[in-house]
Amino acid sequence: MIKKYILSGILGGALLMGATSCGEDFLDRKPLDTRMEDNFYQTESDAMEALVAVYDVLQWQAVGPGPFNPVLMTLDIASGDTKKGGSGPADLAYFQEFSDQNVTAENPVLVGWWEKYYSGIYRANLLLERIEGVSADSDFMERTKAEAKFLRAYYYFDLVRLFGNIPLILEPLDPEEYVQEQVNPQAIYNQIATDLLEAIKALPSTVVGEEIGRVTSHAAKALLAKAYLHHNADLVSANDGTVNKAKALAFLEEVIASGQFDLVPNFADIWTLAGENNIESVFEIQFSEHSTWGDWGYLRGTDGNMSVAMQGIRGYTGEDEEGYYSGWSFSVPKPELVAEYDNIDQRKVATFINVEEELEPETYATDYPDYTGFYTRKYSANGEHFGSEGDQNQNFKNNIRAIRFADVLLMAAELGSPQANEYFNRVRRRAGLNEIDASLENIKQERRLEFALEGLRYFDLVRWGEYAGPKYFKIPQREMDLSGGAFVQN
Repeated sequence: MIKKYILSGILGGALLMGATSCGEDFLDRKPLDTRMEDNFYQTESDAMEALVAVYDVLQWQAVGPGPFNPVLMTLDIASGDTKKGGSGPADLAYFQEFSDQNVTAENPVLVGWWEKYYSGIYRANLLLERIEGVSADSDFMERTKAEAKFLRAYYYFDLVRLFGNIPLILEPLDPEEYVQEQVNPQAIYNQIATDLLEAIKALPSTVVGEEIGRVTSHAAKALLAKAYLHHNADLVSANDGTVNKAKALAFLEEVIASGQFDLVPNFADIWTLAGENNIESVFEIQFSEHSTWGDWGYLRGTDGNMSVAMQGIRGYTGEDEEGYYSGWSFSVPKPELVAEYDNIDQRKVATFINVEEELEPETYATDYPDYTGFYTRKYSANGEHFGSEGDQNQNFKNNIRAIRFADVLLMAAELGSPQANEYFNRVRRRAGLNEIDASLENIKQERRLEFALEGLRYFDLVRWGEYAGPKYFKIPQREMDLSGGAFVQN
């Protein structure tokens, strides 16, 4: 799997906008002082290690020793579906601004996001530039470049949705070029379309065995359709024409017609360890328990899913068959969200842990202000996801299901597929619900129920014009200052 590949200390330099580029080499196969950027990009092995370094950024959930900035968990808080949580108001207080939908430019989470995504873009740009000097066969070269372009598009997609007017950087910069002007979101979306359309042509349609975790052409098609839906306007590629509503829908129909994906019959099975990279997974972010040189001082060097510990049951002391781990009680689901579910909906119990019904009273804490009685089950800190080495908080191996087939079906229904009712009701039937009409309002509600606590709700509300706060977060004040007046604040 991609998470098992070796990461190497190959990337030097830094970008003004927060894109530092320290590399990782968990097995330290060669002395890092002999593996410099200028002498590195020579073989297929070198290029593969550089590609894994681009993938690696997907896992980042903290800048360094802090602050913590898990994107999906934070956006669940911003969406209003969860409370900030933690031990009290002073515990990681910067998350409260997301709950209040009034996030200041000084919020350190914004710095973490900016740095994360521009680091990934920098690594992709560097690989795309240097790979031309690698000695490798053409198939390897084209696929490697396609994966780098997919990942660059993925990072830009989150950046543009979070911050709107951002710099568009497509190559490594010299120091005198570090200050870059913002471009409007349309330019970013056009580049996303360019990268993904080029990637689709060179990516394989499927991966197996040790390649599981690497992106496919179907993932690129689904991401491109997602970009169209969020932008709600045509995306103009530099080389392959325009992605309009019909083309976005056509890509989704191709994913559906491929026969490679289906809904997992039992919704709860999606979130098990055995359910990783299942038939419903179109794109999945890989995590593992191996953190042999990352620690609290350098959380990027860990491979575990930190948000799992952050959302875990506070003060848990039980020894039941689930074997939960005592967590930090952040992003606790609101009762109003739980109440949206019909009791026969299979997703209800698979989405939430109801501690008052499921656990003994003395095995969990209730003495914190945001206690609701509910926790996430989708990304729960349970026994089968425990790591066997290092600090458990850093080593939960829960993969993030970034794009599920259910999302493909509901996006196709929303875009007006002739099969909209069938696609929509496939999702409902799996949940044990009766069939209804695939109206836009019904699709909106179904997306809320299907993807609760997966970080999608915030972006859905924004694209539908139903989010109560600003459309974009503020540019981090640090970046405003470093730009020397080049940036205009949101």
